[in-house]
Amino acid sequence: MLLHLLLLALPLLLTGCPDDDDDSALPGDDDDAVSDDDDATDDDDATDDDDATDDDDAPPPKDADGDGHPADVDCDDGNDAFYPGAPELCDGQDNDCDGVVPDTEIDDDGDGVTECSAEPDCDDADINNFDGNPEVCDGADNDCDTVIPTDEIDDDSDGQAECEGDCDDADINNLDGNAEVCDGADNNCDTLLSDDEIDNDTDGQTECDGDCDDADVNNFDGNAEVCDGADNDCDTVGDAGFPGGDEDICVGLDCATILALEPGSLDDVYWIEPTGDPAADPIEVSCDMTNGGWTVFQRREDGSVDFYRGWAEYEAGFGDADGEHWLGLEALNVFTTTVASELRVDLTQADGTTWYAEYTTFGVGNAGSSYVLSVDGYTGDIPDCVGSGGSGMGYHDGMPFSTFDADNENWGNNCASAFQGA
Repeated sequence: MLLHLLLLALPLLLTGCPDDDDDSALPGDDDDAVSDDDDATDDDDATDDDDATDDDDAPPPKDADGDGHPADVDCDDGNDAFYPGAPELCDGQDNDCDGVVPDTEIDDDGDGVTECSAEPDCDDADINNFDGNPEVCDGADNDCDTVIPTDEIDDDSDGQAECEGDCDDADINNLDGNAEVCDGADNNCDTLLSDDEIDNDTDGQTECDGDCDDADVNNFDGNAEVCDGADNDCDTVGDAGFPGGDEDICVGLDCATILALEPGSLDDVYWIEPTGDPAADPIEVSCDMTNGGWTVFQRREDGSVDFYRGWAEYEAGFGDADGEHWLGLEALNVFTTTVASELRVDLTQADGTTWYAEYTTFGVGNAGSSYVLSVDGYTGDIPDCVGSGGSGMGYHDGMPFSTFDADNENWGNNCASAFQGA
């Protein structure tokens, strides 16, 4: 043991620095092996602070928010609502730390309401639709109550709802701005019906449907004609006895009977059939209603029709009833032998001076008599240039009819040829 100590002290003696103390190896010396700080029990031994349990060991991970998940796995260790597996809270954040915010928490349309809100957004693609929003006229559930107001629903599929101006959402033909058609409905929603769509006479037909007289229930398109002087069937043709009438309806015996039926009748062309035989062919005649319903059988006024004609034409008649014409000997025979007839002659001079003559008796014989004339009972102011008794026609009473090609009078010359007439 002594040897060991000496071996240890020797280097100290050789290398140590001198001091005031005694350098001997006596007990109590500061350099004594048992008191030296460098002995085997100093701070550097195996039990000092550098061993495995000293202060340099790593501390345990921290859990700052106390949610039971350390900071190295907690995506927000300052908020205990965030940790792996945490329930999503509809706050627009990643509560469960999976790196994804649920779609229901994202306000896609920017209306301030999400699908997971306490009052959820029922349509997060449209800024106009969210819980509690007022309804507007767009056909969508703006307030998210799962109900679209009835006035926003286009029931008739015409492209317009009631809130957009459709006044009749049960009919595709009626909507604001639509064109009017003839159906008796307010097609353009202006609250008005066109006059021609109103059935004023309640005959079941309007003017736009073809009613030619919406003031008279008896006159409408397709109605049957009756003898009333009106165009009952709206074919623009009146009764047979009236201007432009159908010849097989209500044929007048003569102009006087037509005037008696319709006192307001005007001078015009009418249909008559003096025999009253429905199988007979009626003819058109010009009626002078102004002077009492005279049937005009000859009119000469402007020279537009040539009256120098032969027997056949005078027998059948020529010209137009509404202008210069001759009615025809055959017709005159029928008229005057069927009904007692009178004759009136009106003459107008170029300067406007007028004369007239009336005969209470007038008749024309048949073809076998060469249509002999019977005339008597004169009144009037035509000068008595021919004949006797003040009758300008008296001379011709009992005379047959003559033309340039049928000389039937007893005058030495052909009167028709001589005077270029008949």
